Formats: sequence, structure tokens, C-alpha cells
Amino acid sequence: MVTGNSAAYLRGLPVKLRPELDIAVPRKYNPIAVPHVKTFRMTDTTNVTKEGLRFHHLGGILHVIARQEPVENLVAVLDALMGPWRRPAELTRTKLDQLVAAGPKTYGWPKLKQASALARENVASPQETRLRLALVRAGLPEPVVAHPVWIERFGVHIHPDLAYPFAKIAIEYEGRHHFELTEQVLKDTERYYELGRLGWTVIRVTALHKLDSVVLKVRECLEV
Repeated sequence: MVTGNSAAYLRGLPVKLRPELDIAVPRKYNPIAVPHVKTFRMTDTTNVTKEGLRFHHLGGILHVIARQEPVENLVAVLDALMGPWRRPAELTRTKLDQLVAAGPKTYGWPKLKQASALARENVASPQETRLRLALVRAGLPEPVVAHPVWIERFGVHIHPDLAYPFAKIAIEYEGRHHFELTEQVLKDTERYYELGRLGWTVIRVTALHKLDSVVLKVRECLEV
């Protein structure tokens, strides 16, 4: 059955595809001696079939990825599973904690536990994950993900990607579609205007920005 990085990639999670196909087999079996195949001998080989492929269960996939990826990449995967990134949320915080606690306490488990503690619900993209982690690494307070701000004129809450509500600072990560002449640009303009009327400072971030420069801007706005 497919597991690890290969399974995560096929499921649309934010990982870079590795050159080897990751396969899980029962621990009693020998590794598969085939070029470009990496075998993981597992005690729990519970699996599900999707589109004709057998996939390791989600907990098994995550425990294998924890052996392969650095903590930051693993956090991005967990954020994706708990957020609207390309899908409805697949996990809640409670379910993730249960999944991690139920897994084997073997190689990779401490890293998965560490990543789980850093993961947050409602994150909309892996870029937002990396930005949030960069701010925390720099010693700044952790920003709130998708904080609700009531806009009276719209009659709804809007949710900046990241926010410091106590300082009225909103951080918005903007992909390519935010700069095309579409309805999205109009929505962004109206959002930022309304936030400004309420006294919020909006820091806009793109893929062209260096994370260090964003950290500096946030530090200046927070005056810390």
C-alpha cells in the first residue's frame, strides 16, 4: 500500500514528491527489493482504497512522513489537514491529538508530536504556515489564524489570514490570483478599506517577499 511522502502527494497535501515510491508492508514481510521503491515495515497496515490505489491509513502516512520531512514541512501538512486548503478540513484538533497519541512511539513520533503542537486549524495555505512559524521563530507573539473581524457595512465577519487583534494588525498572504483583474481584487480592496476604517493595519505578503522583511514589518508595527 502507498504511504509516506508518496501517499501525501497523491492526496494533494503540500509536499514535494520524492523520487522513490513509499510502500508500507506488514512487519513480518521482508522489504520490497525493487529499484526506486522504499519499503516501510509497519505493525499497523490498516488501509483504504481510493481510485484503485490502496493507501495506508492517515495515521500511518503521517508517522512515515515524520521520518522523512523536517518539522516545518510536517506542520504544513497538518495545517492542510485541519484547514480549508484545497479541501474541507479532514481533521479537527481533537482528532489530530488522538491520532498522534494512538500512533507507535517509534522513530519519527517525537517529531510528529512537536509538529502537532505547532499546527493550527483554519490555515488556508502552506505559505501562511511558513509565515506564522517564521514570526514565532523570530520571537514575536504567535498571530491568530483567521481571526473574525465584524464588518458592519457587509453584515459579516471577515477573517484575515493572520492577525494580532490586540494591536489591530492583519497579515494577508496573497497568491497570484489576488493580482489579476477579477472579482478577487475588488473583494480585497473593499476588505482592506473596511479594515482601515476600523483602525487595522494590513500587511500584504506575496511570494516575492523575503520572510525576514515581513518579520521586520510586523516587529515595527508591534513596536517590540
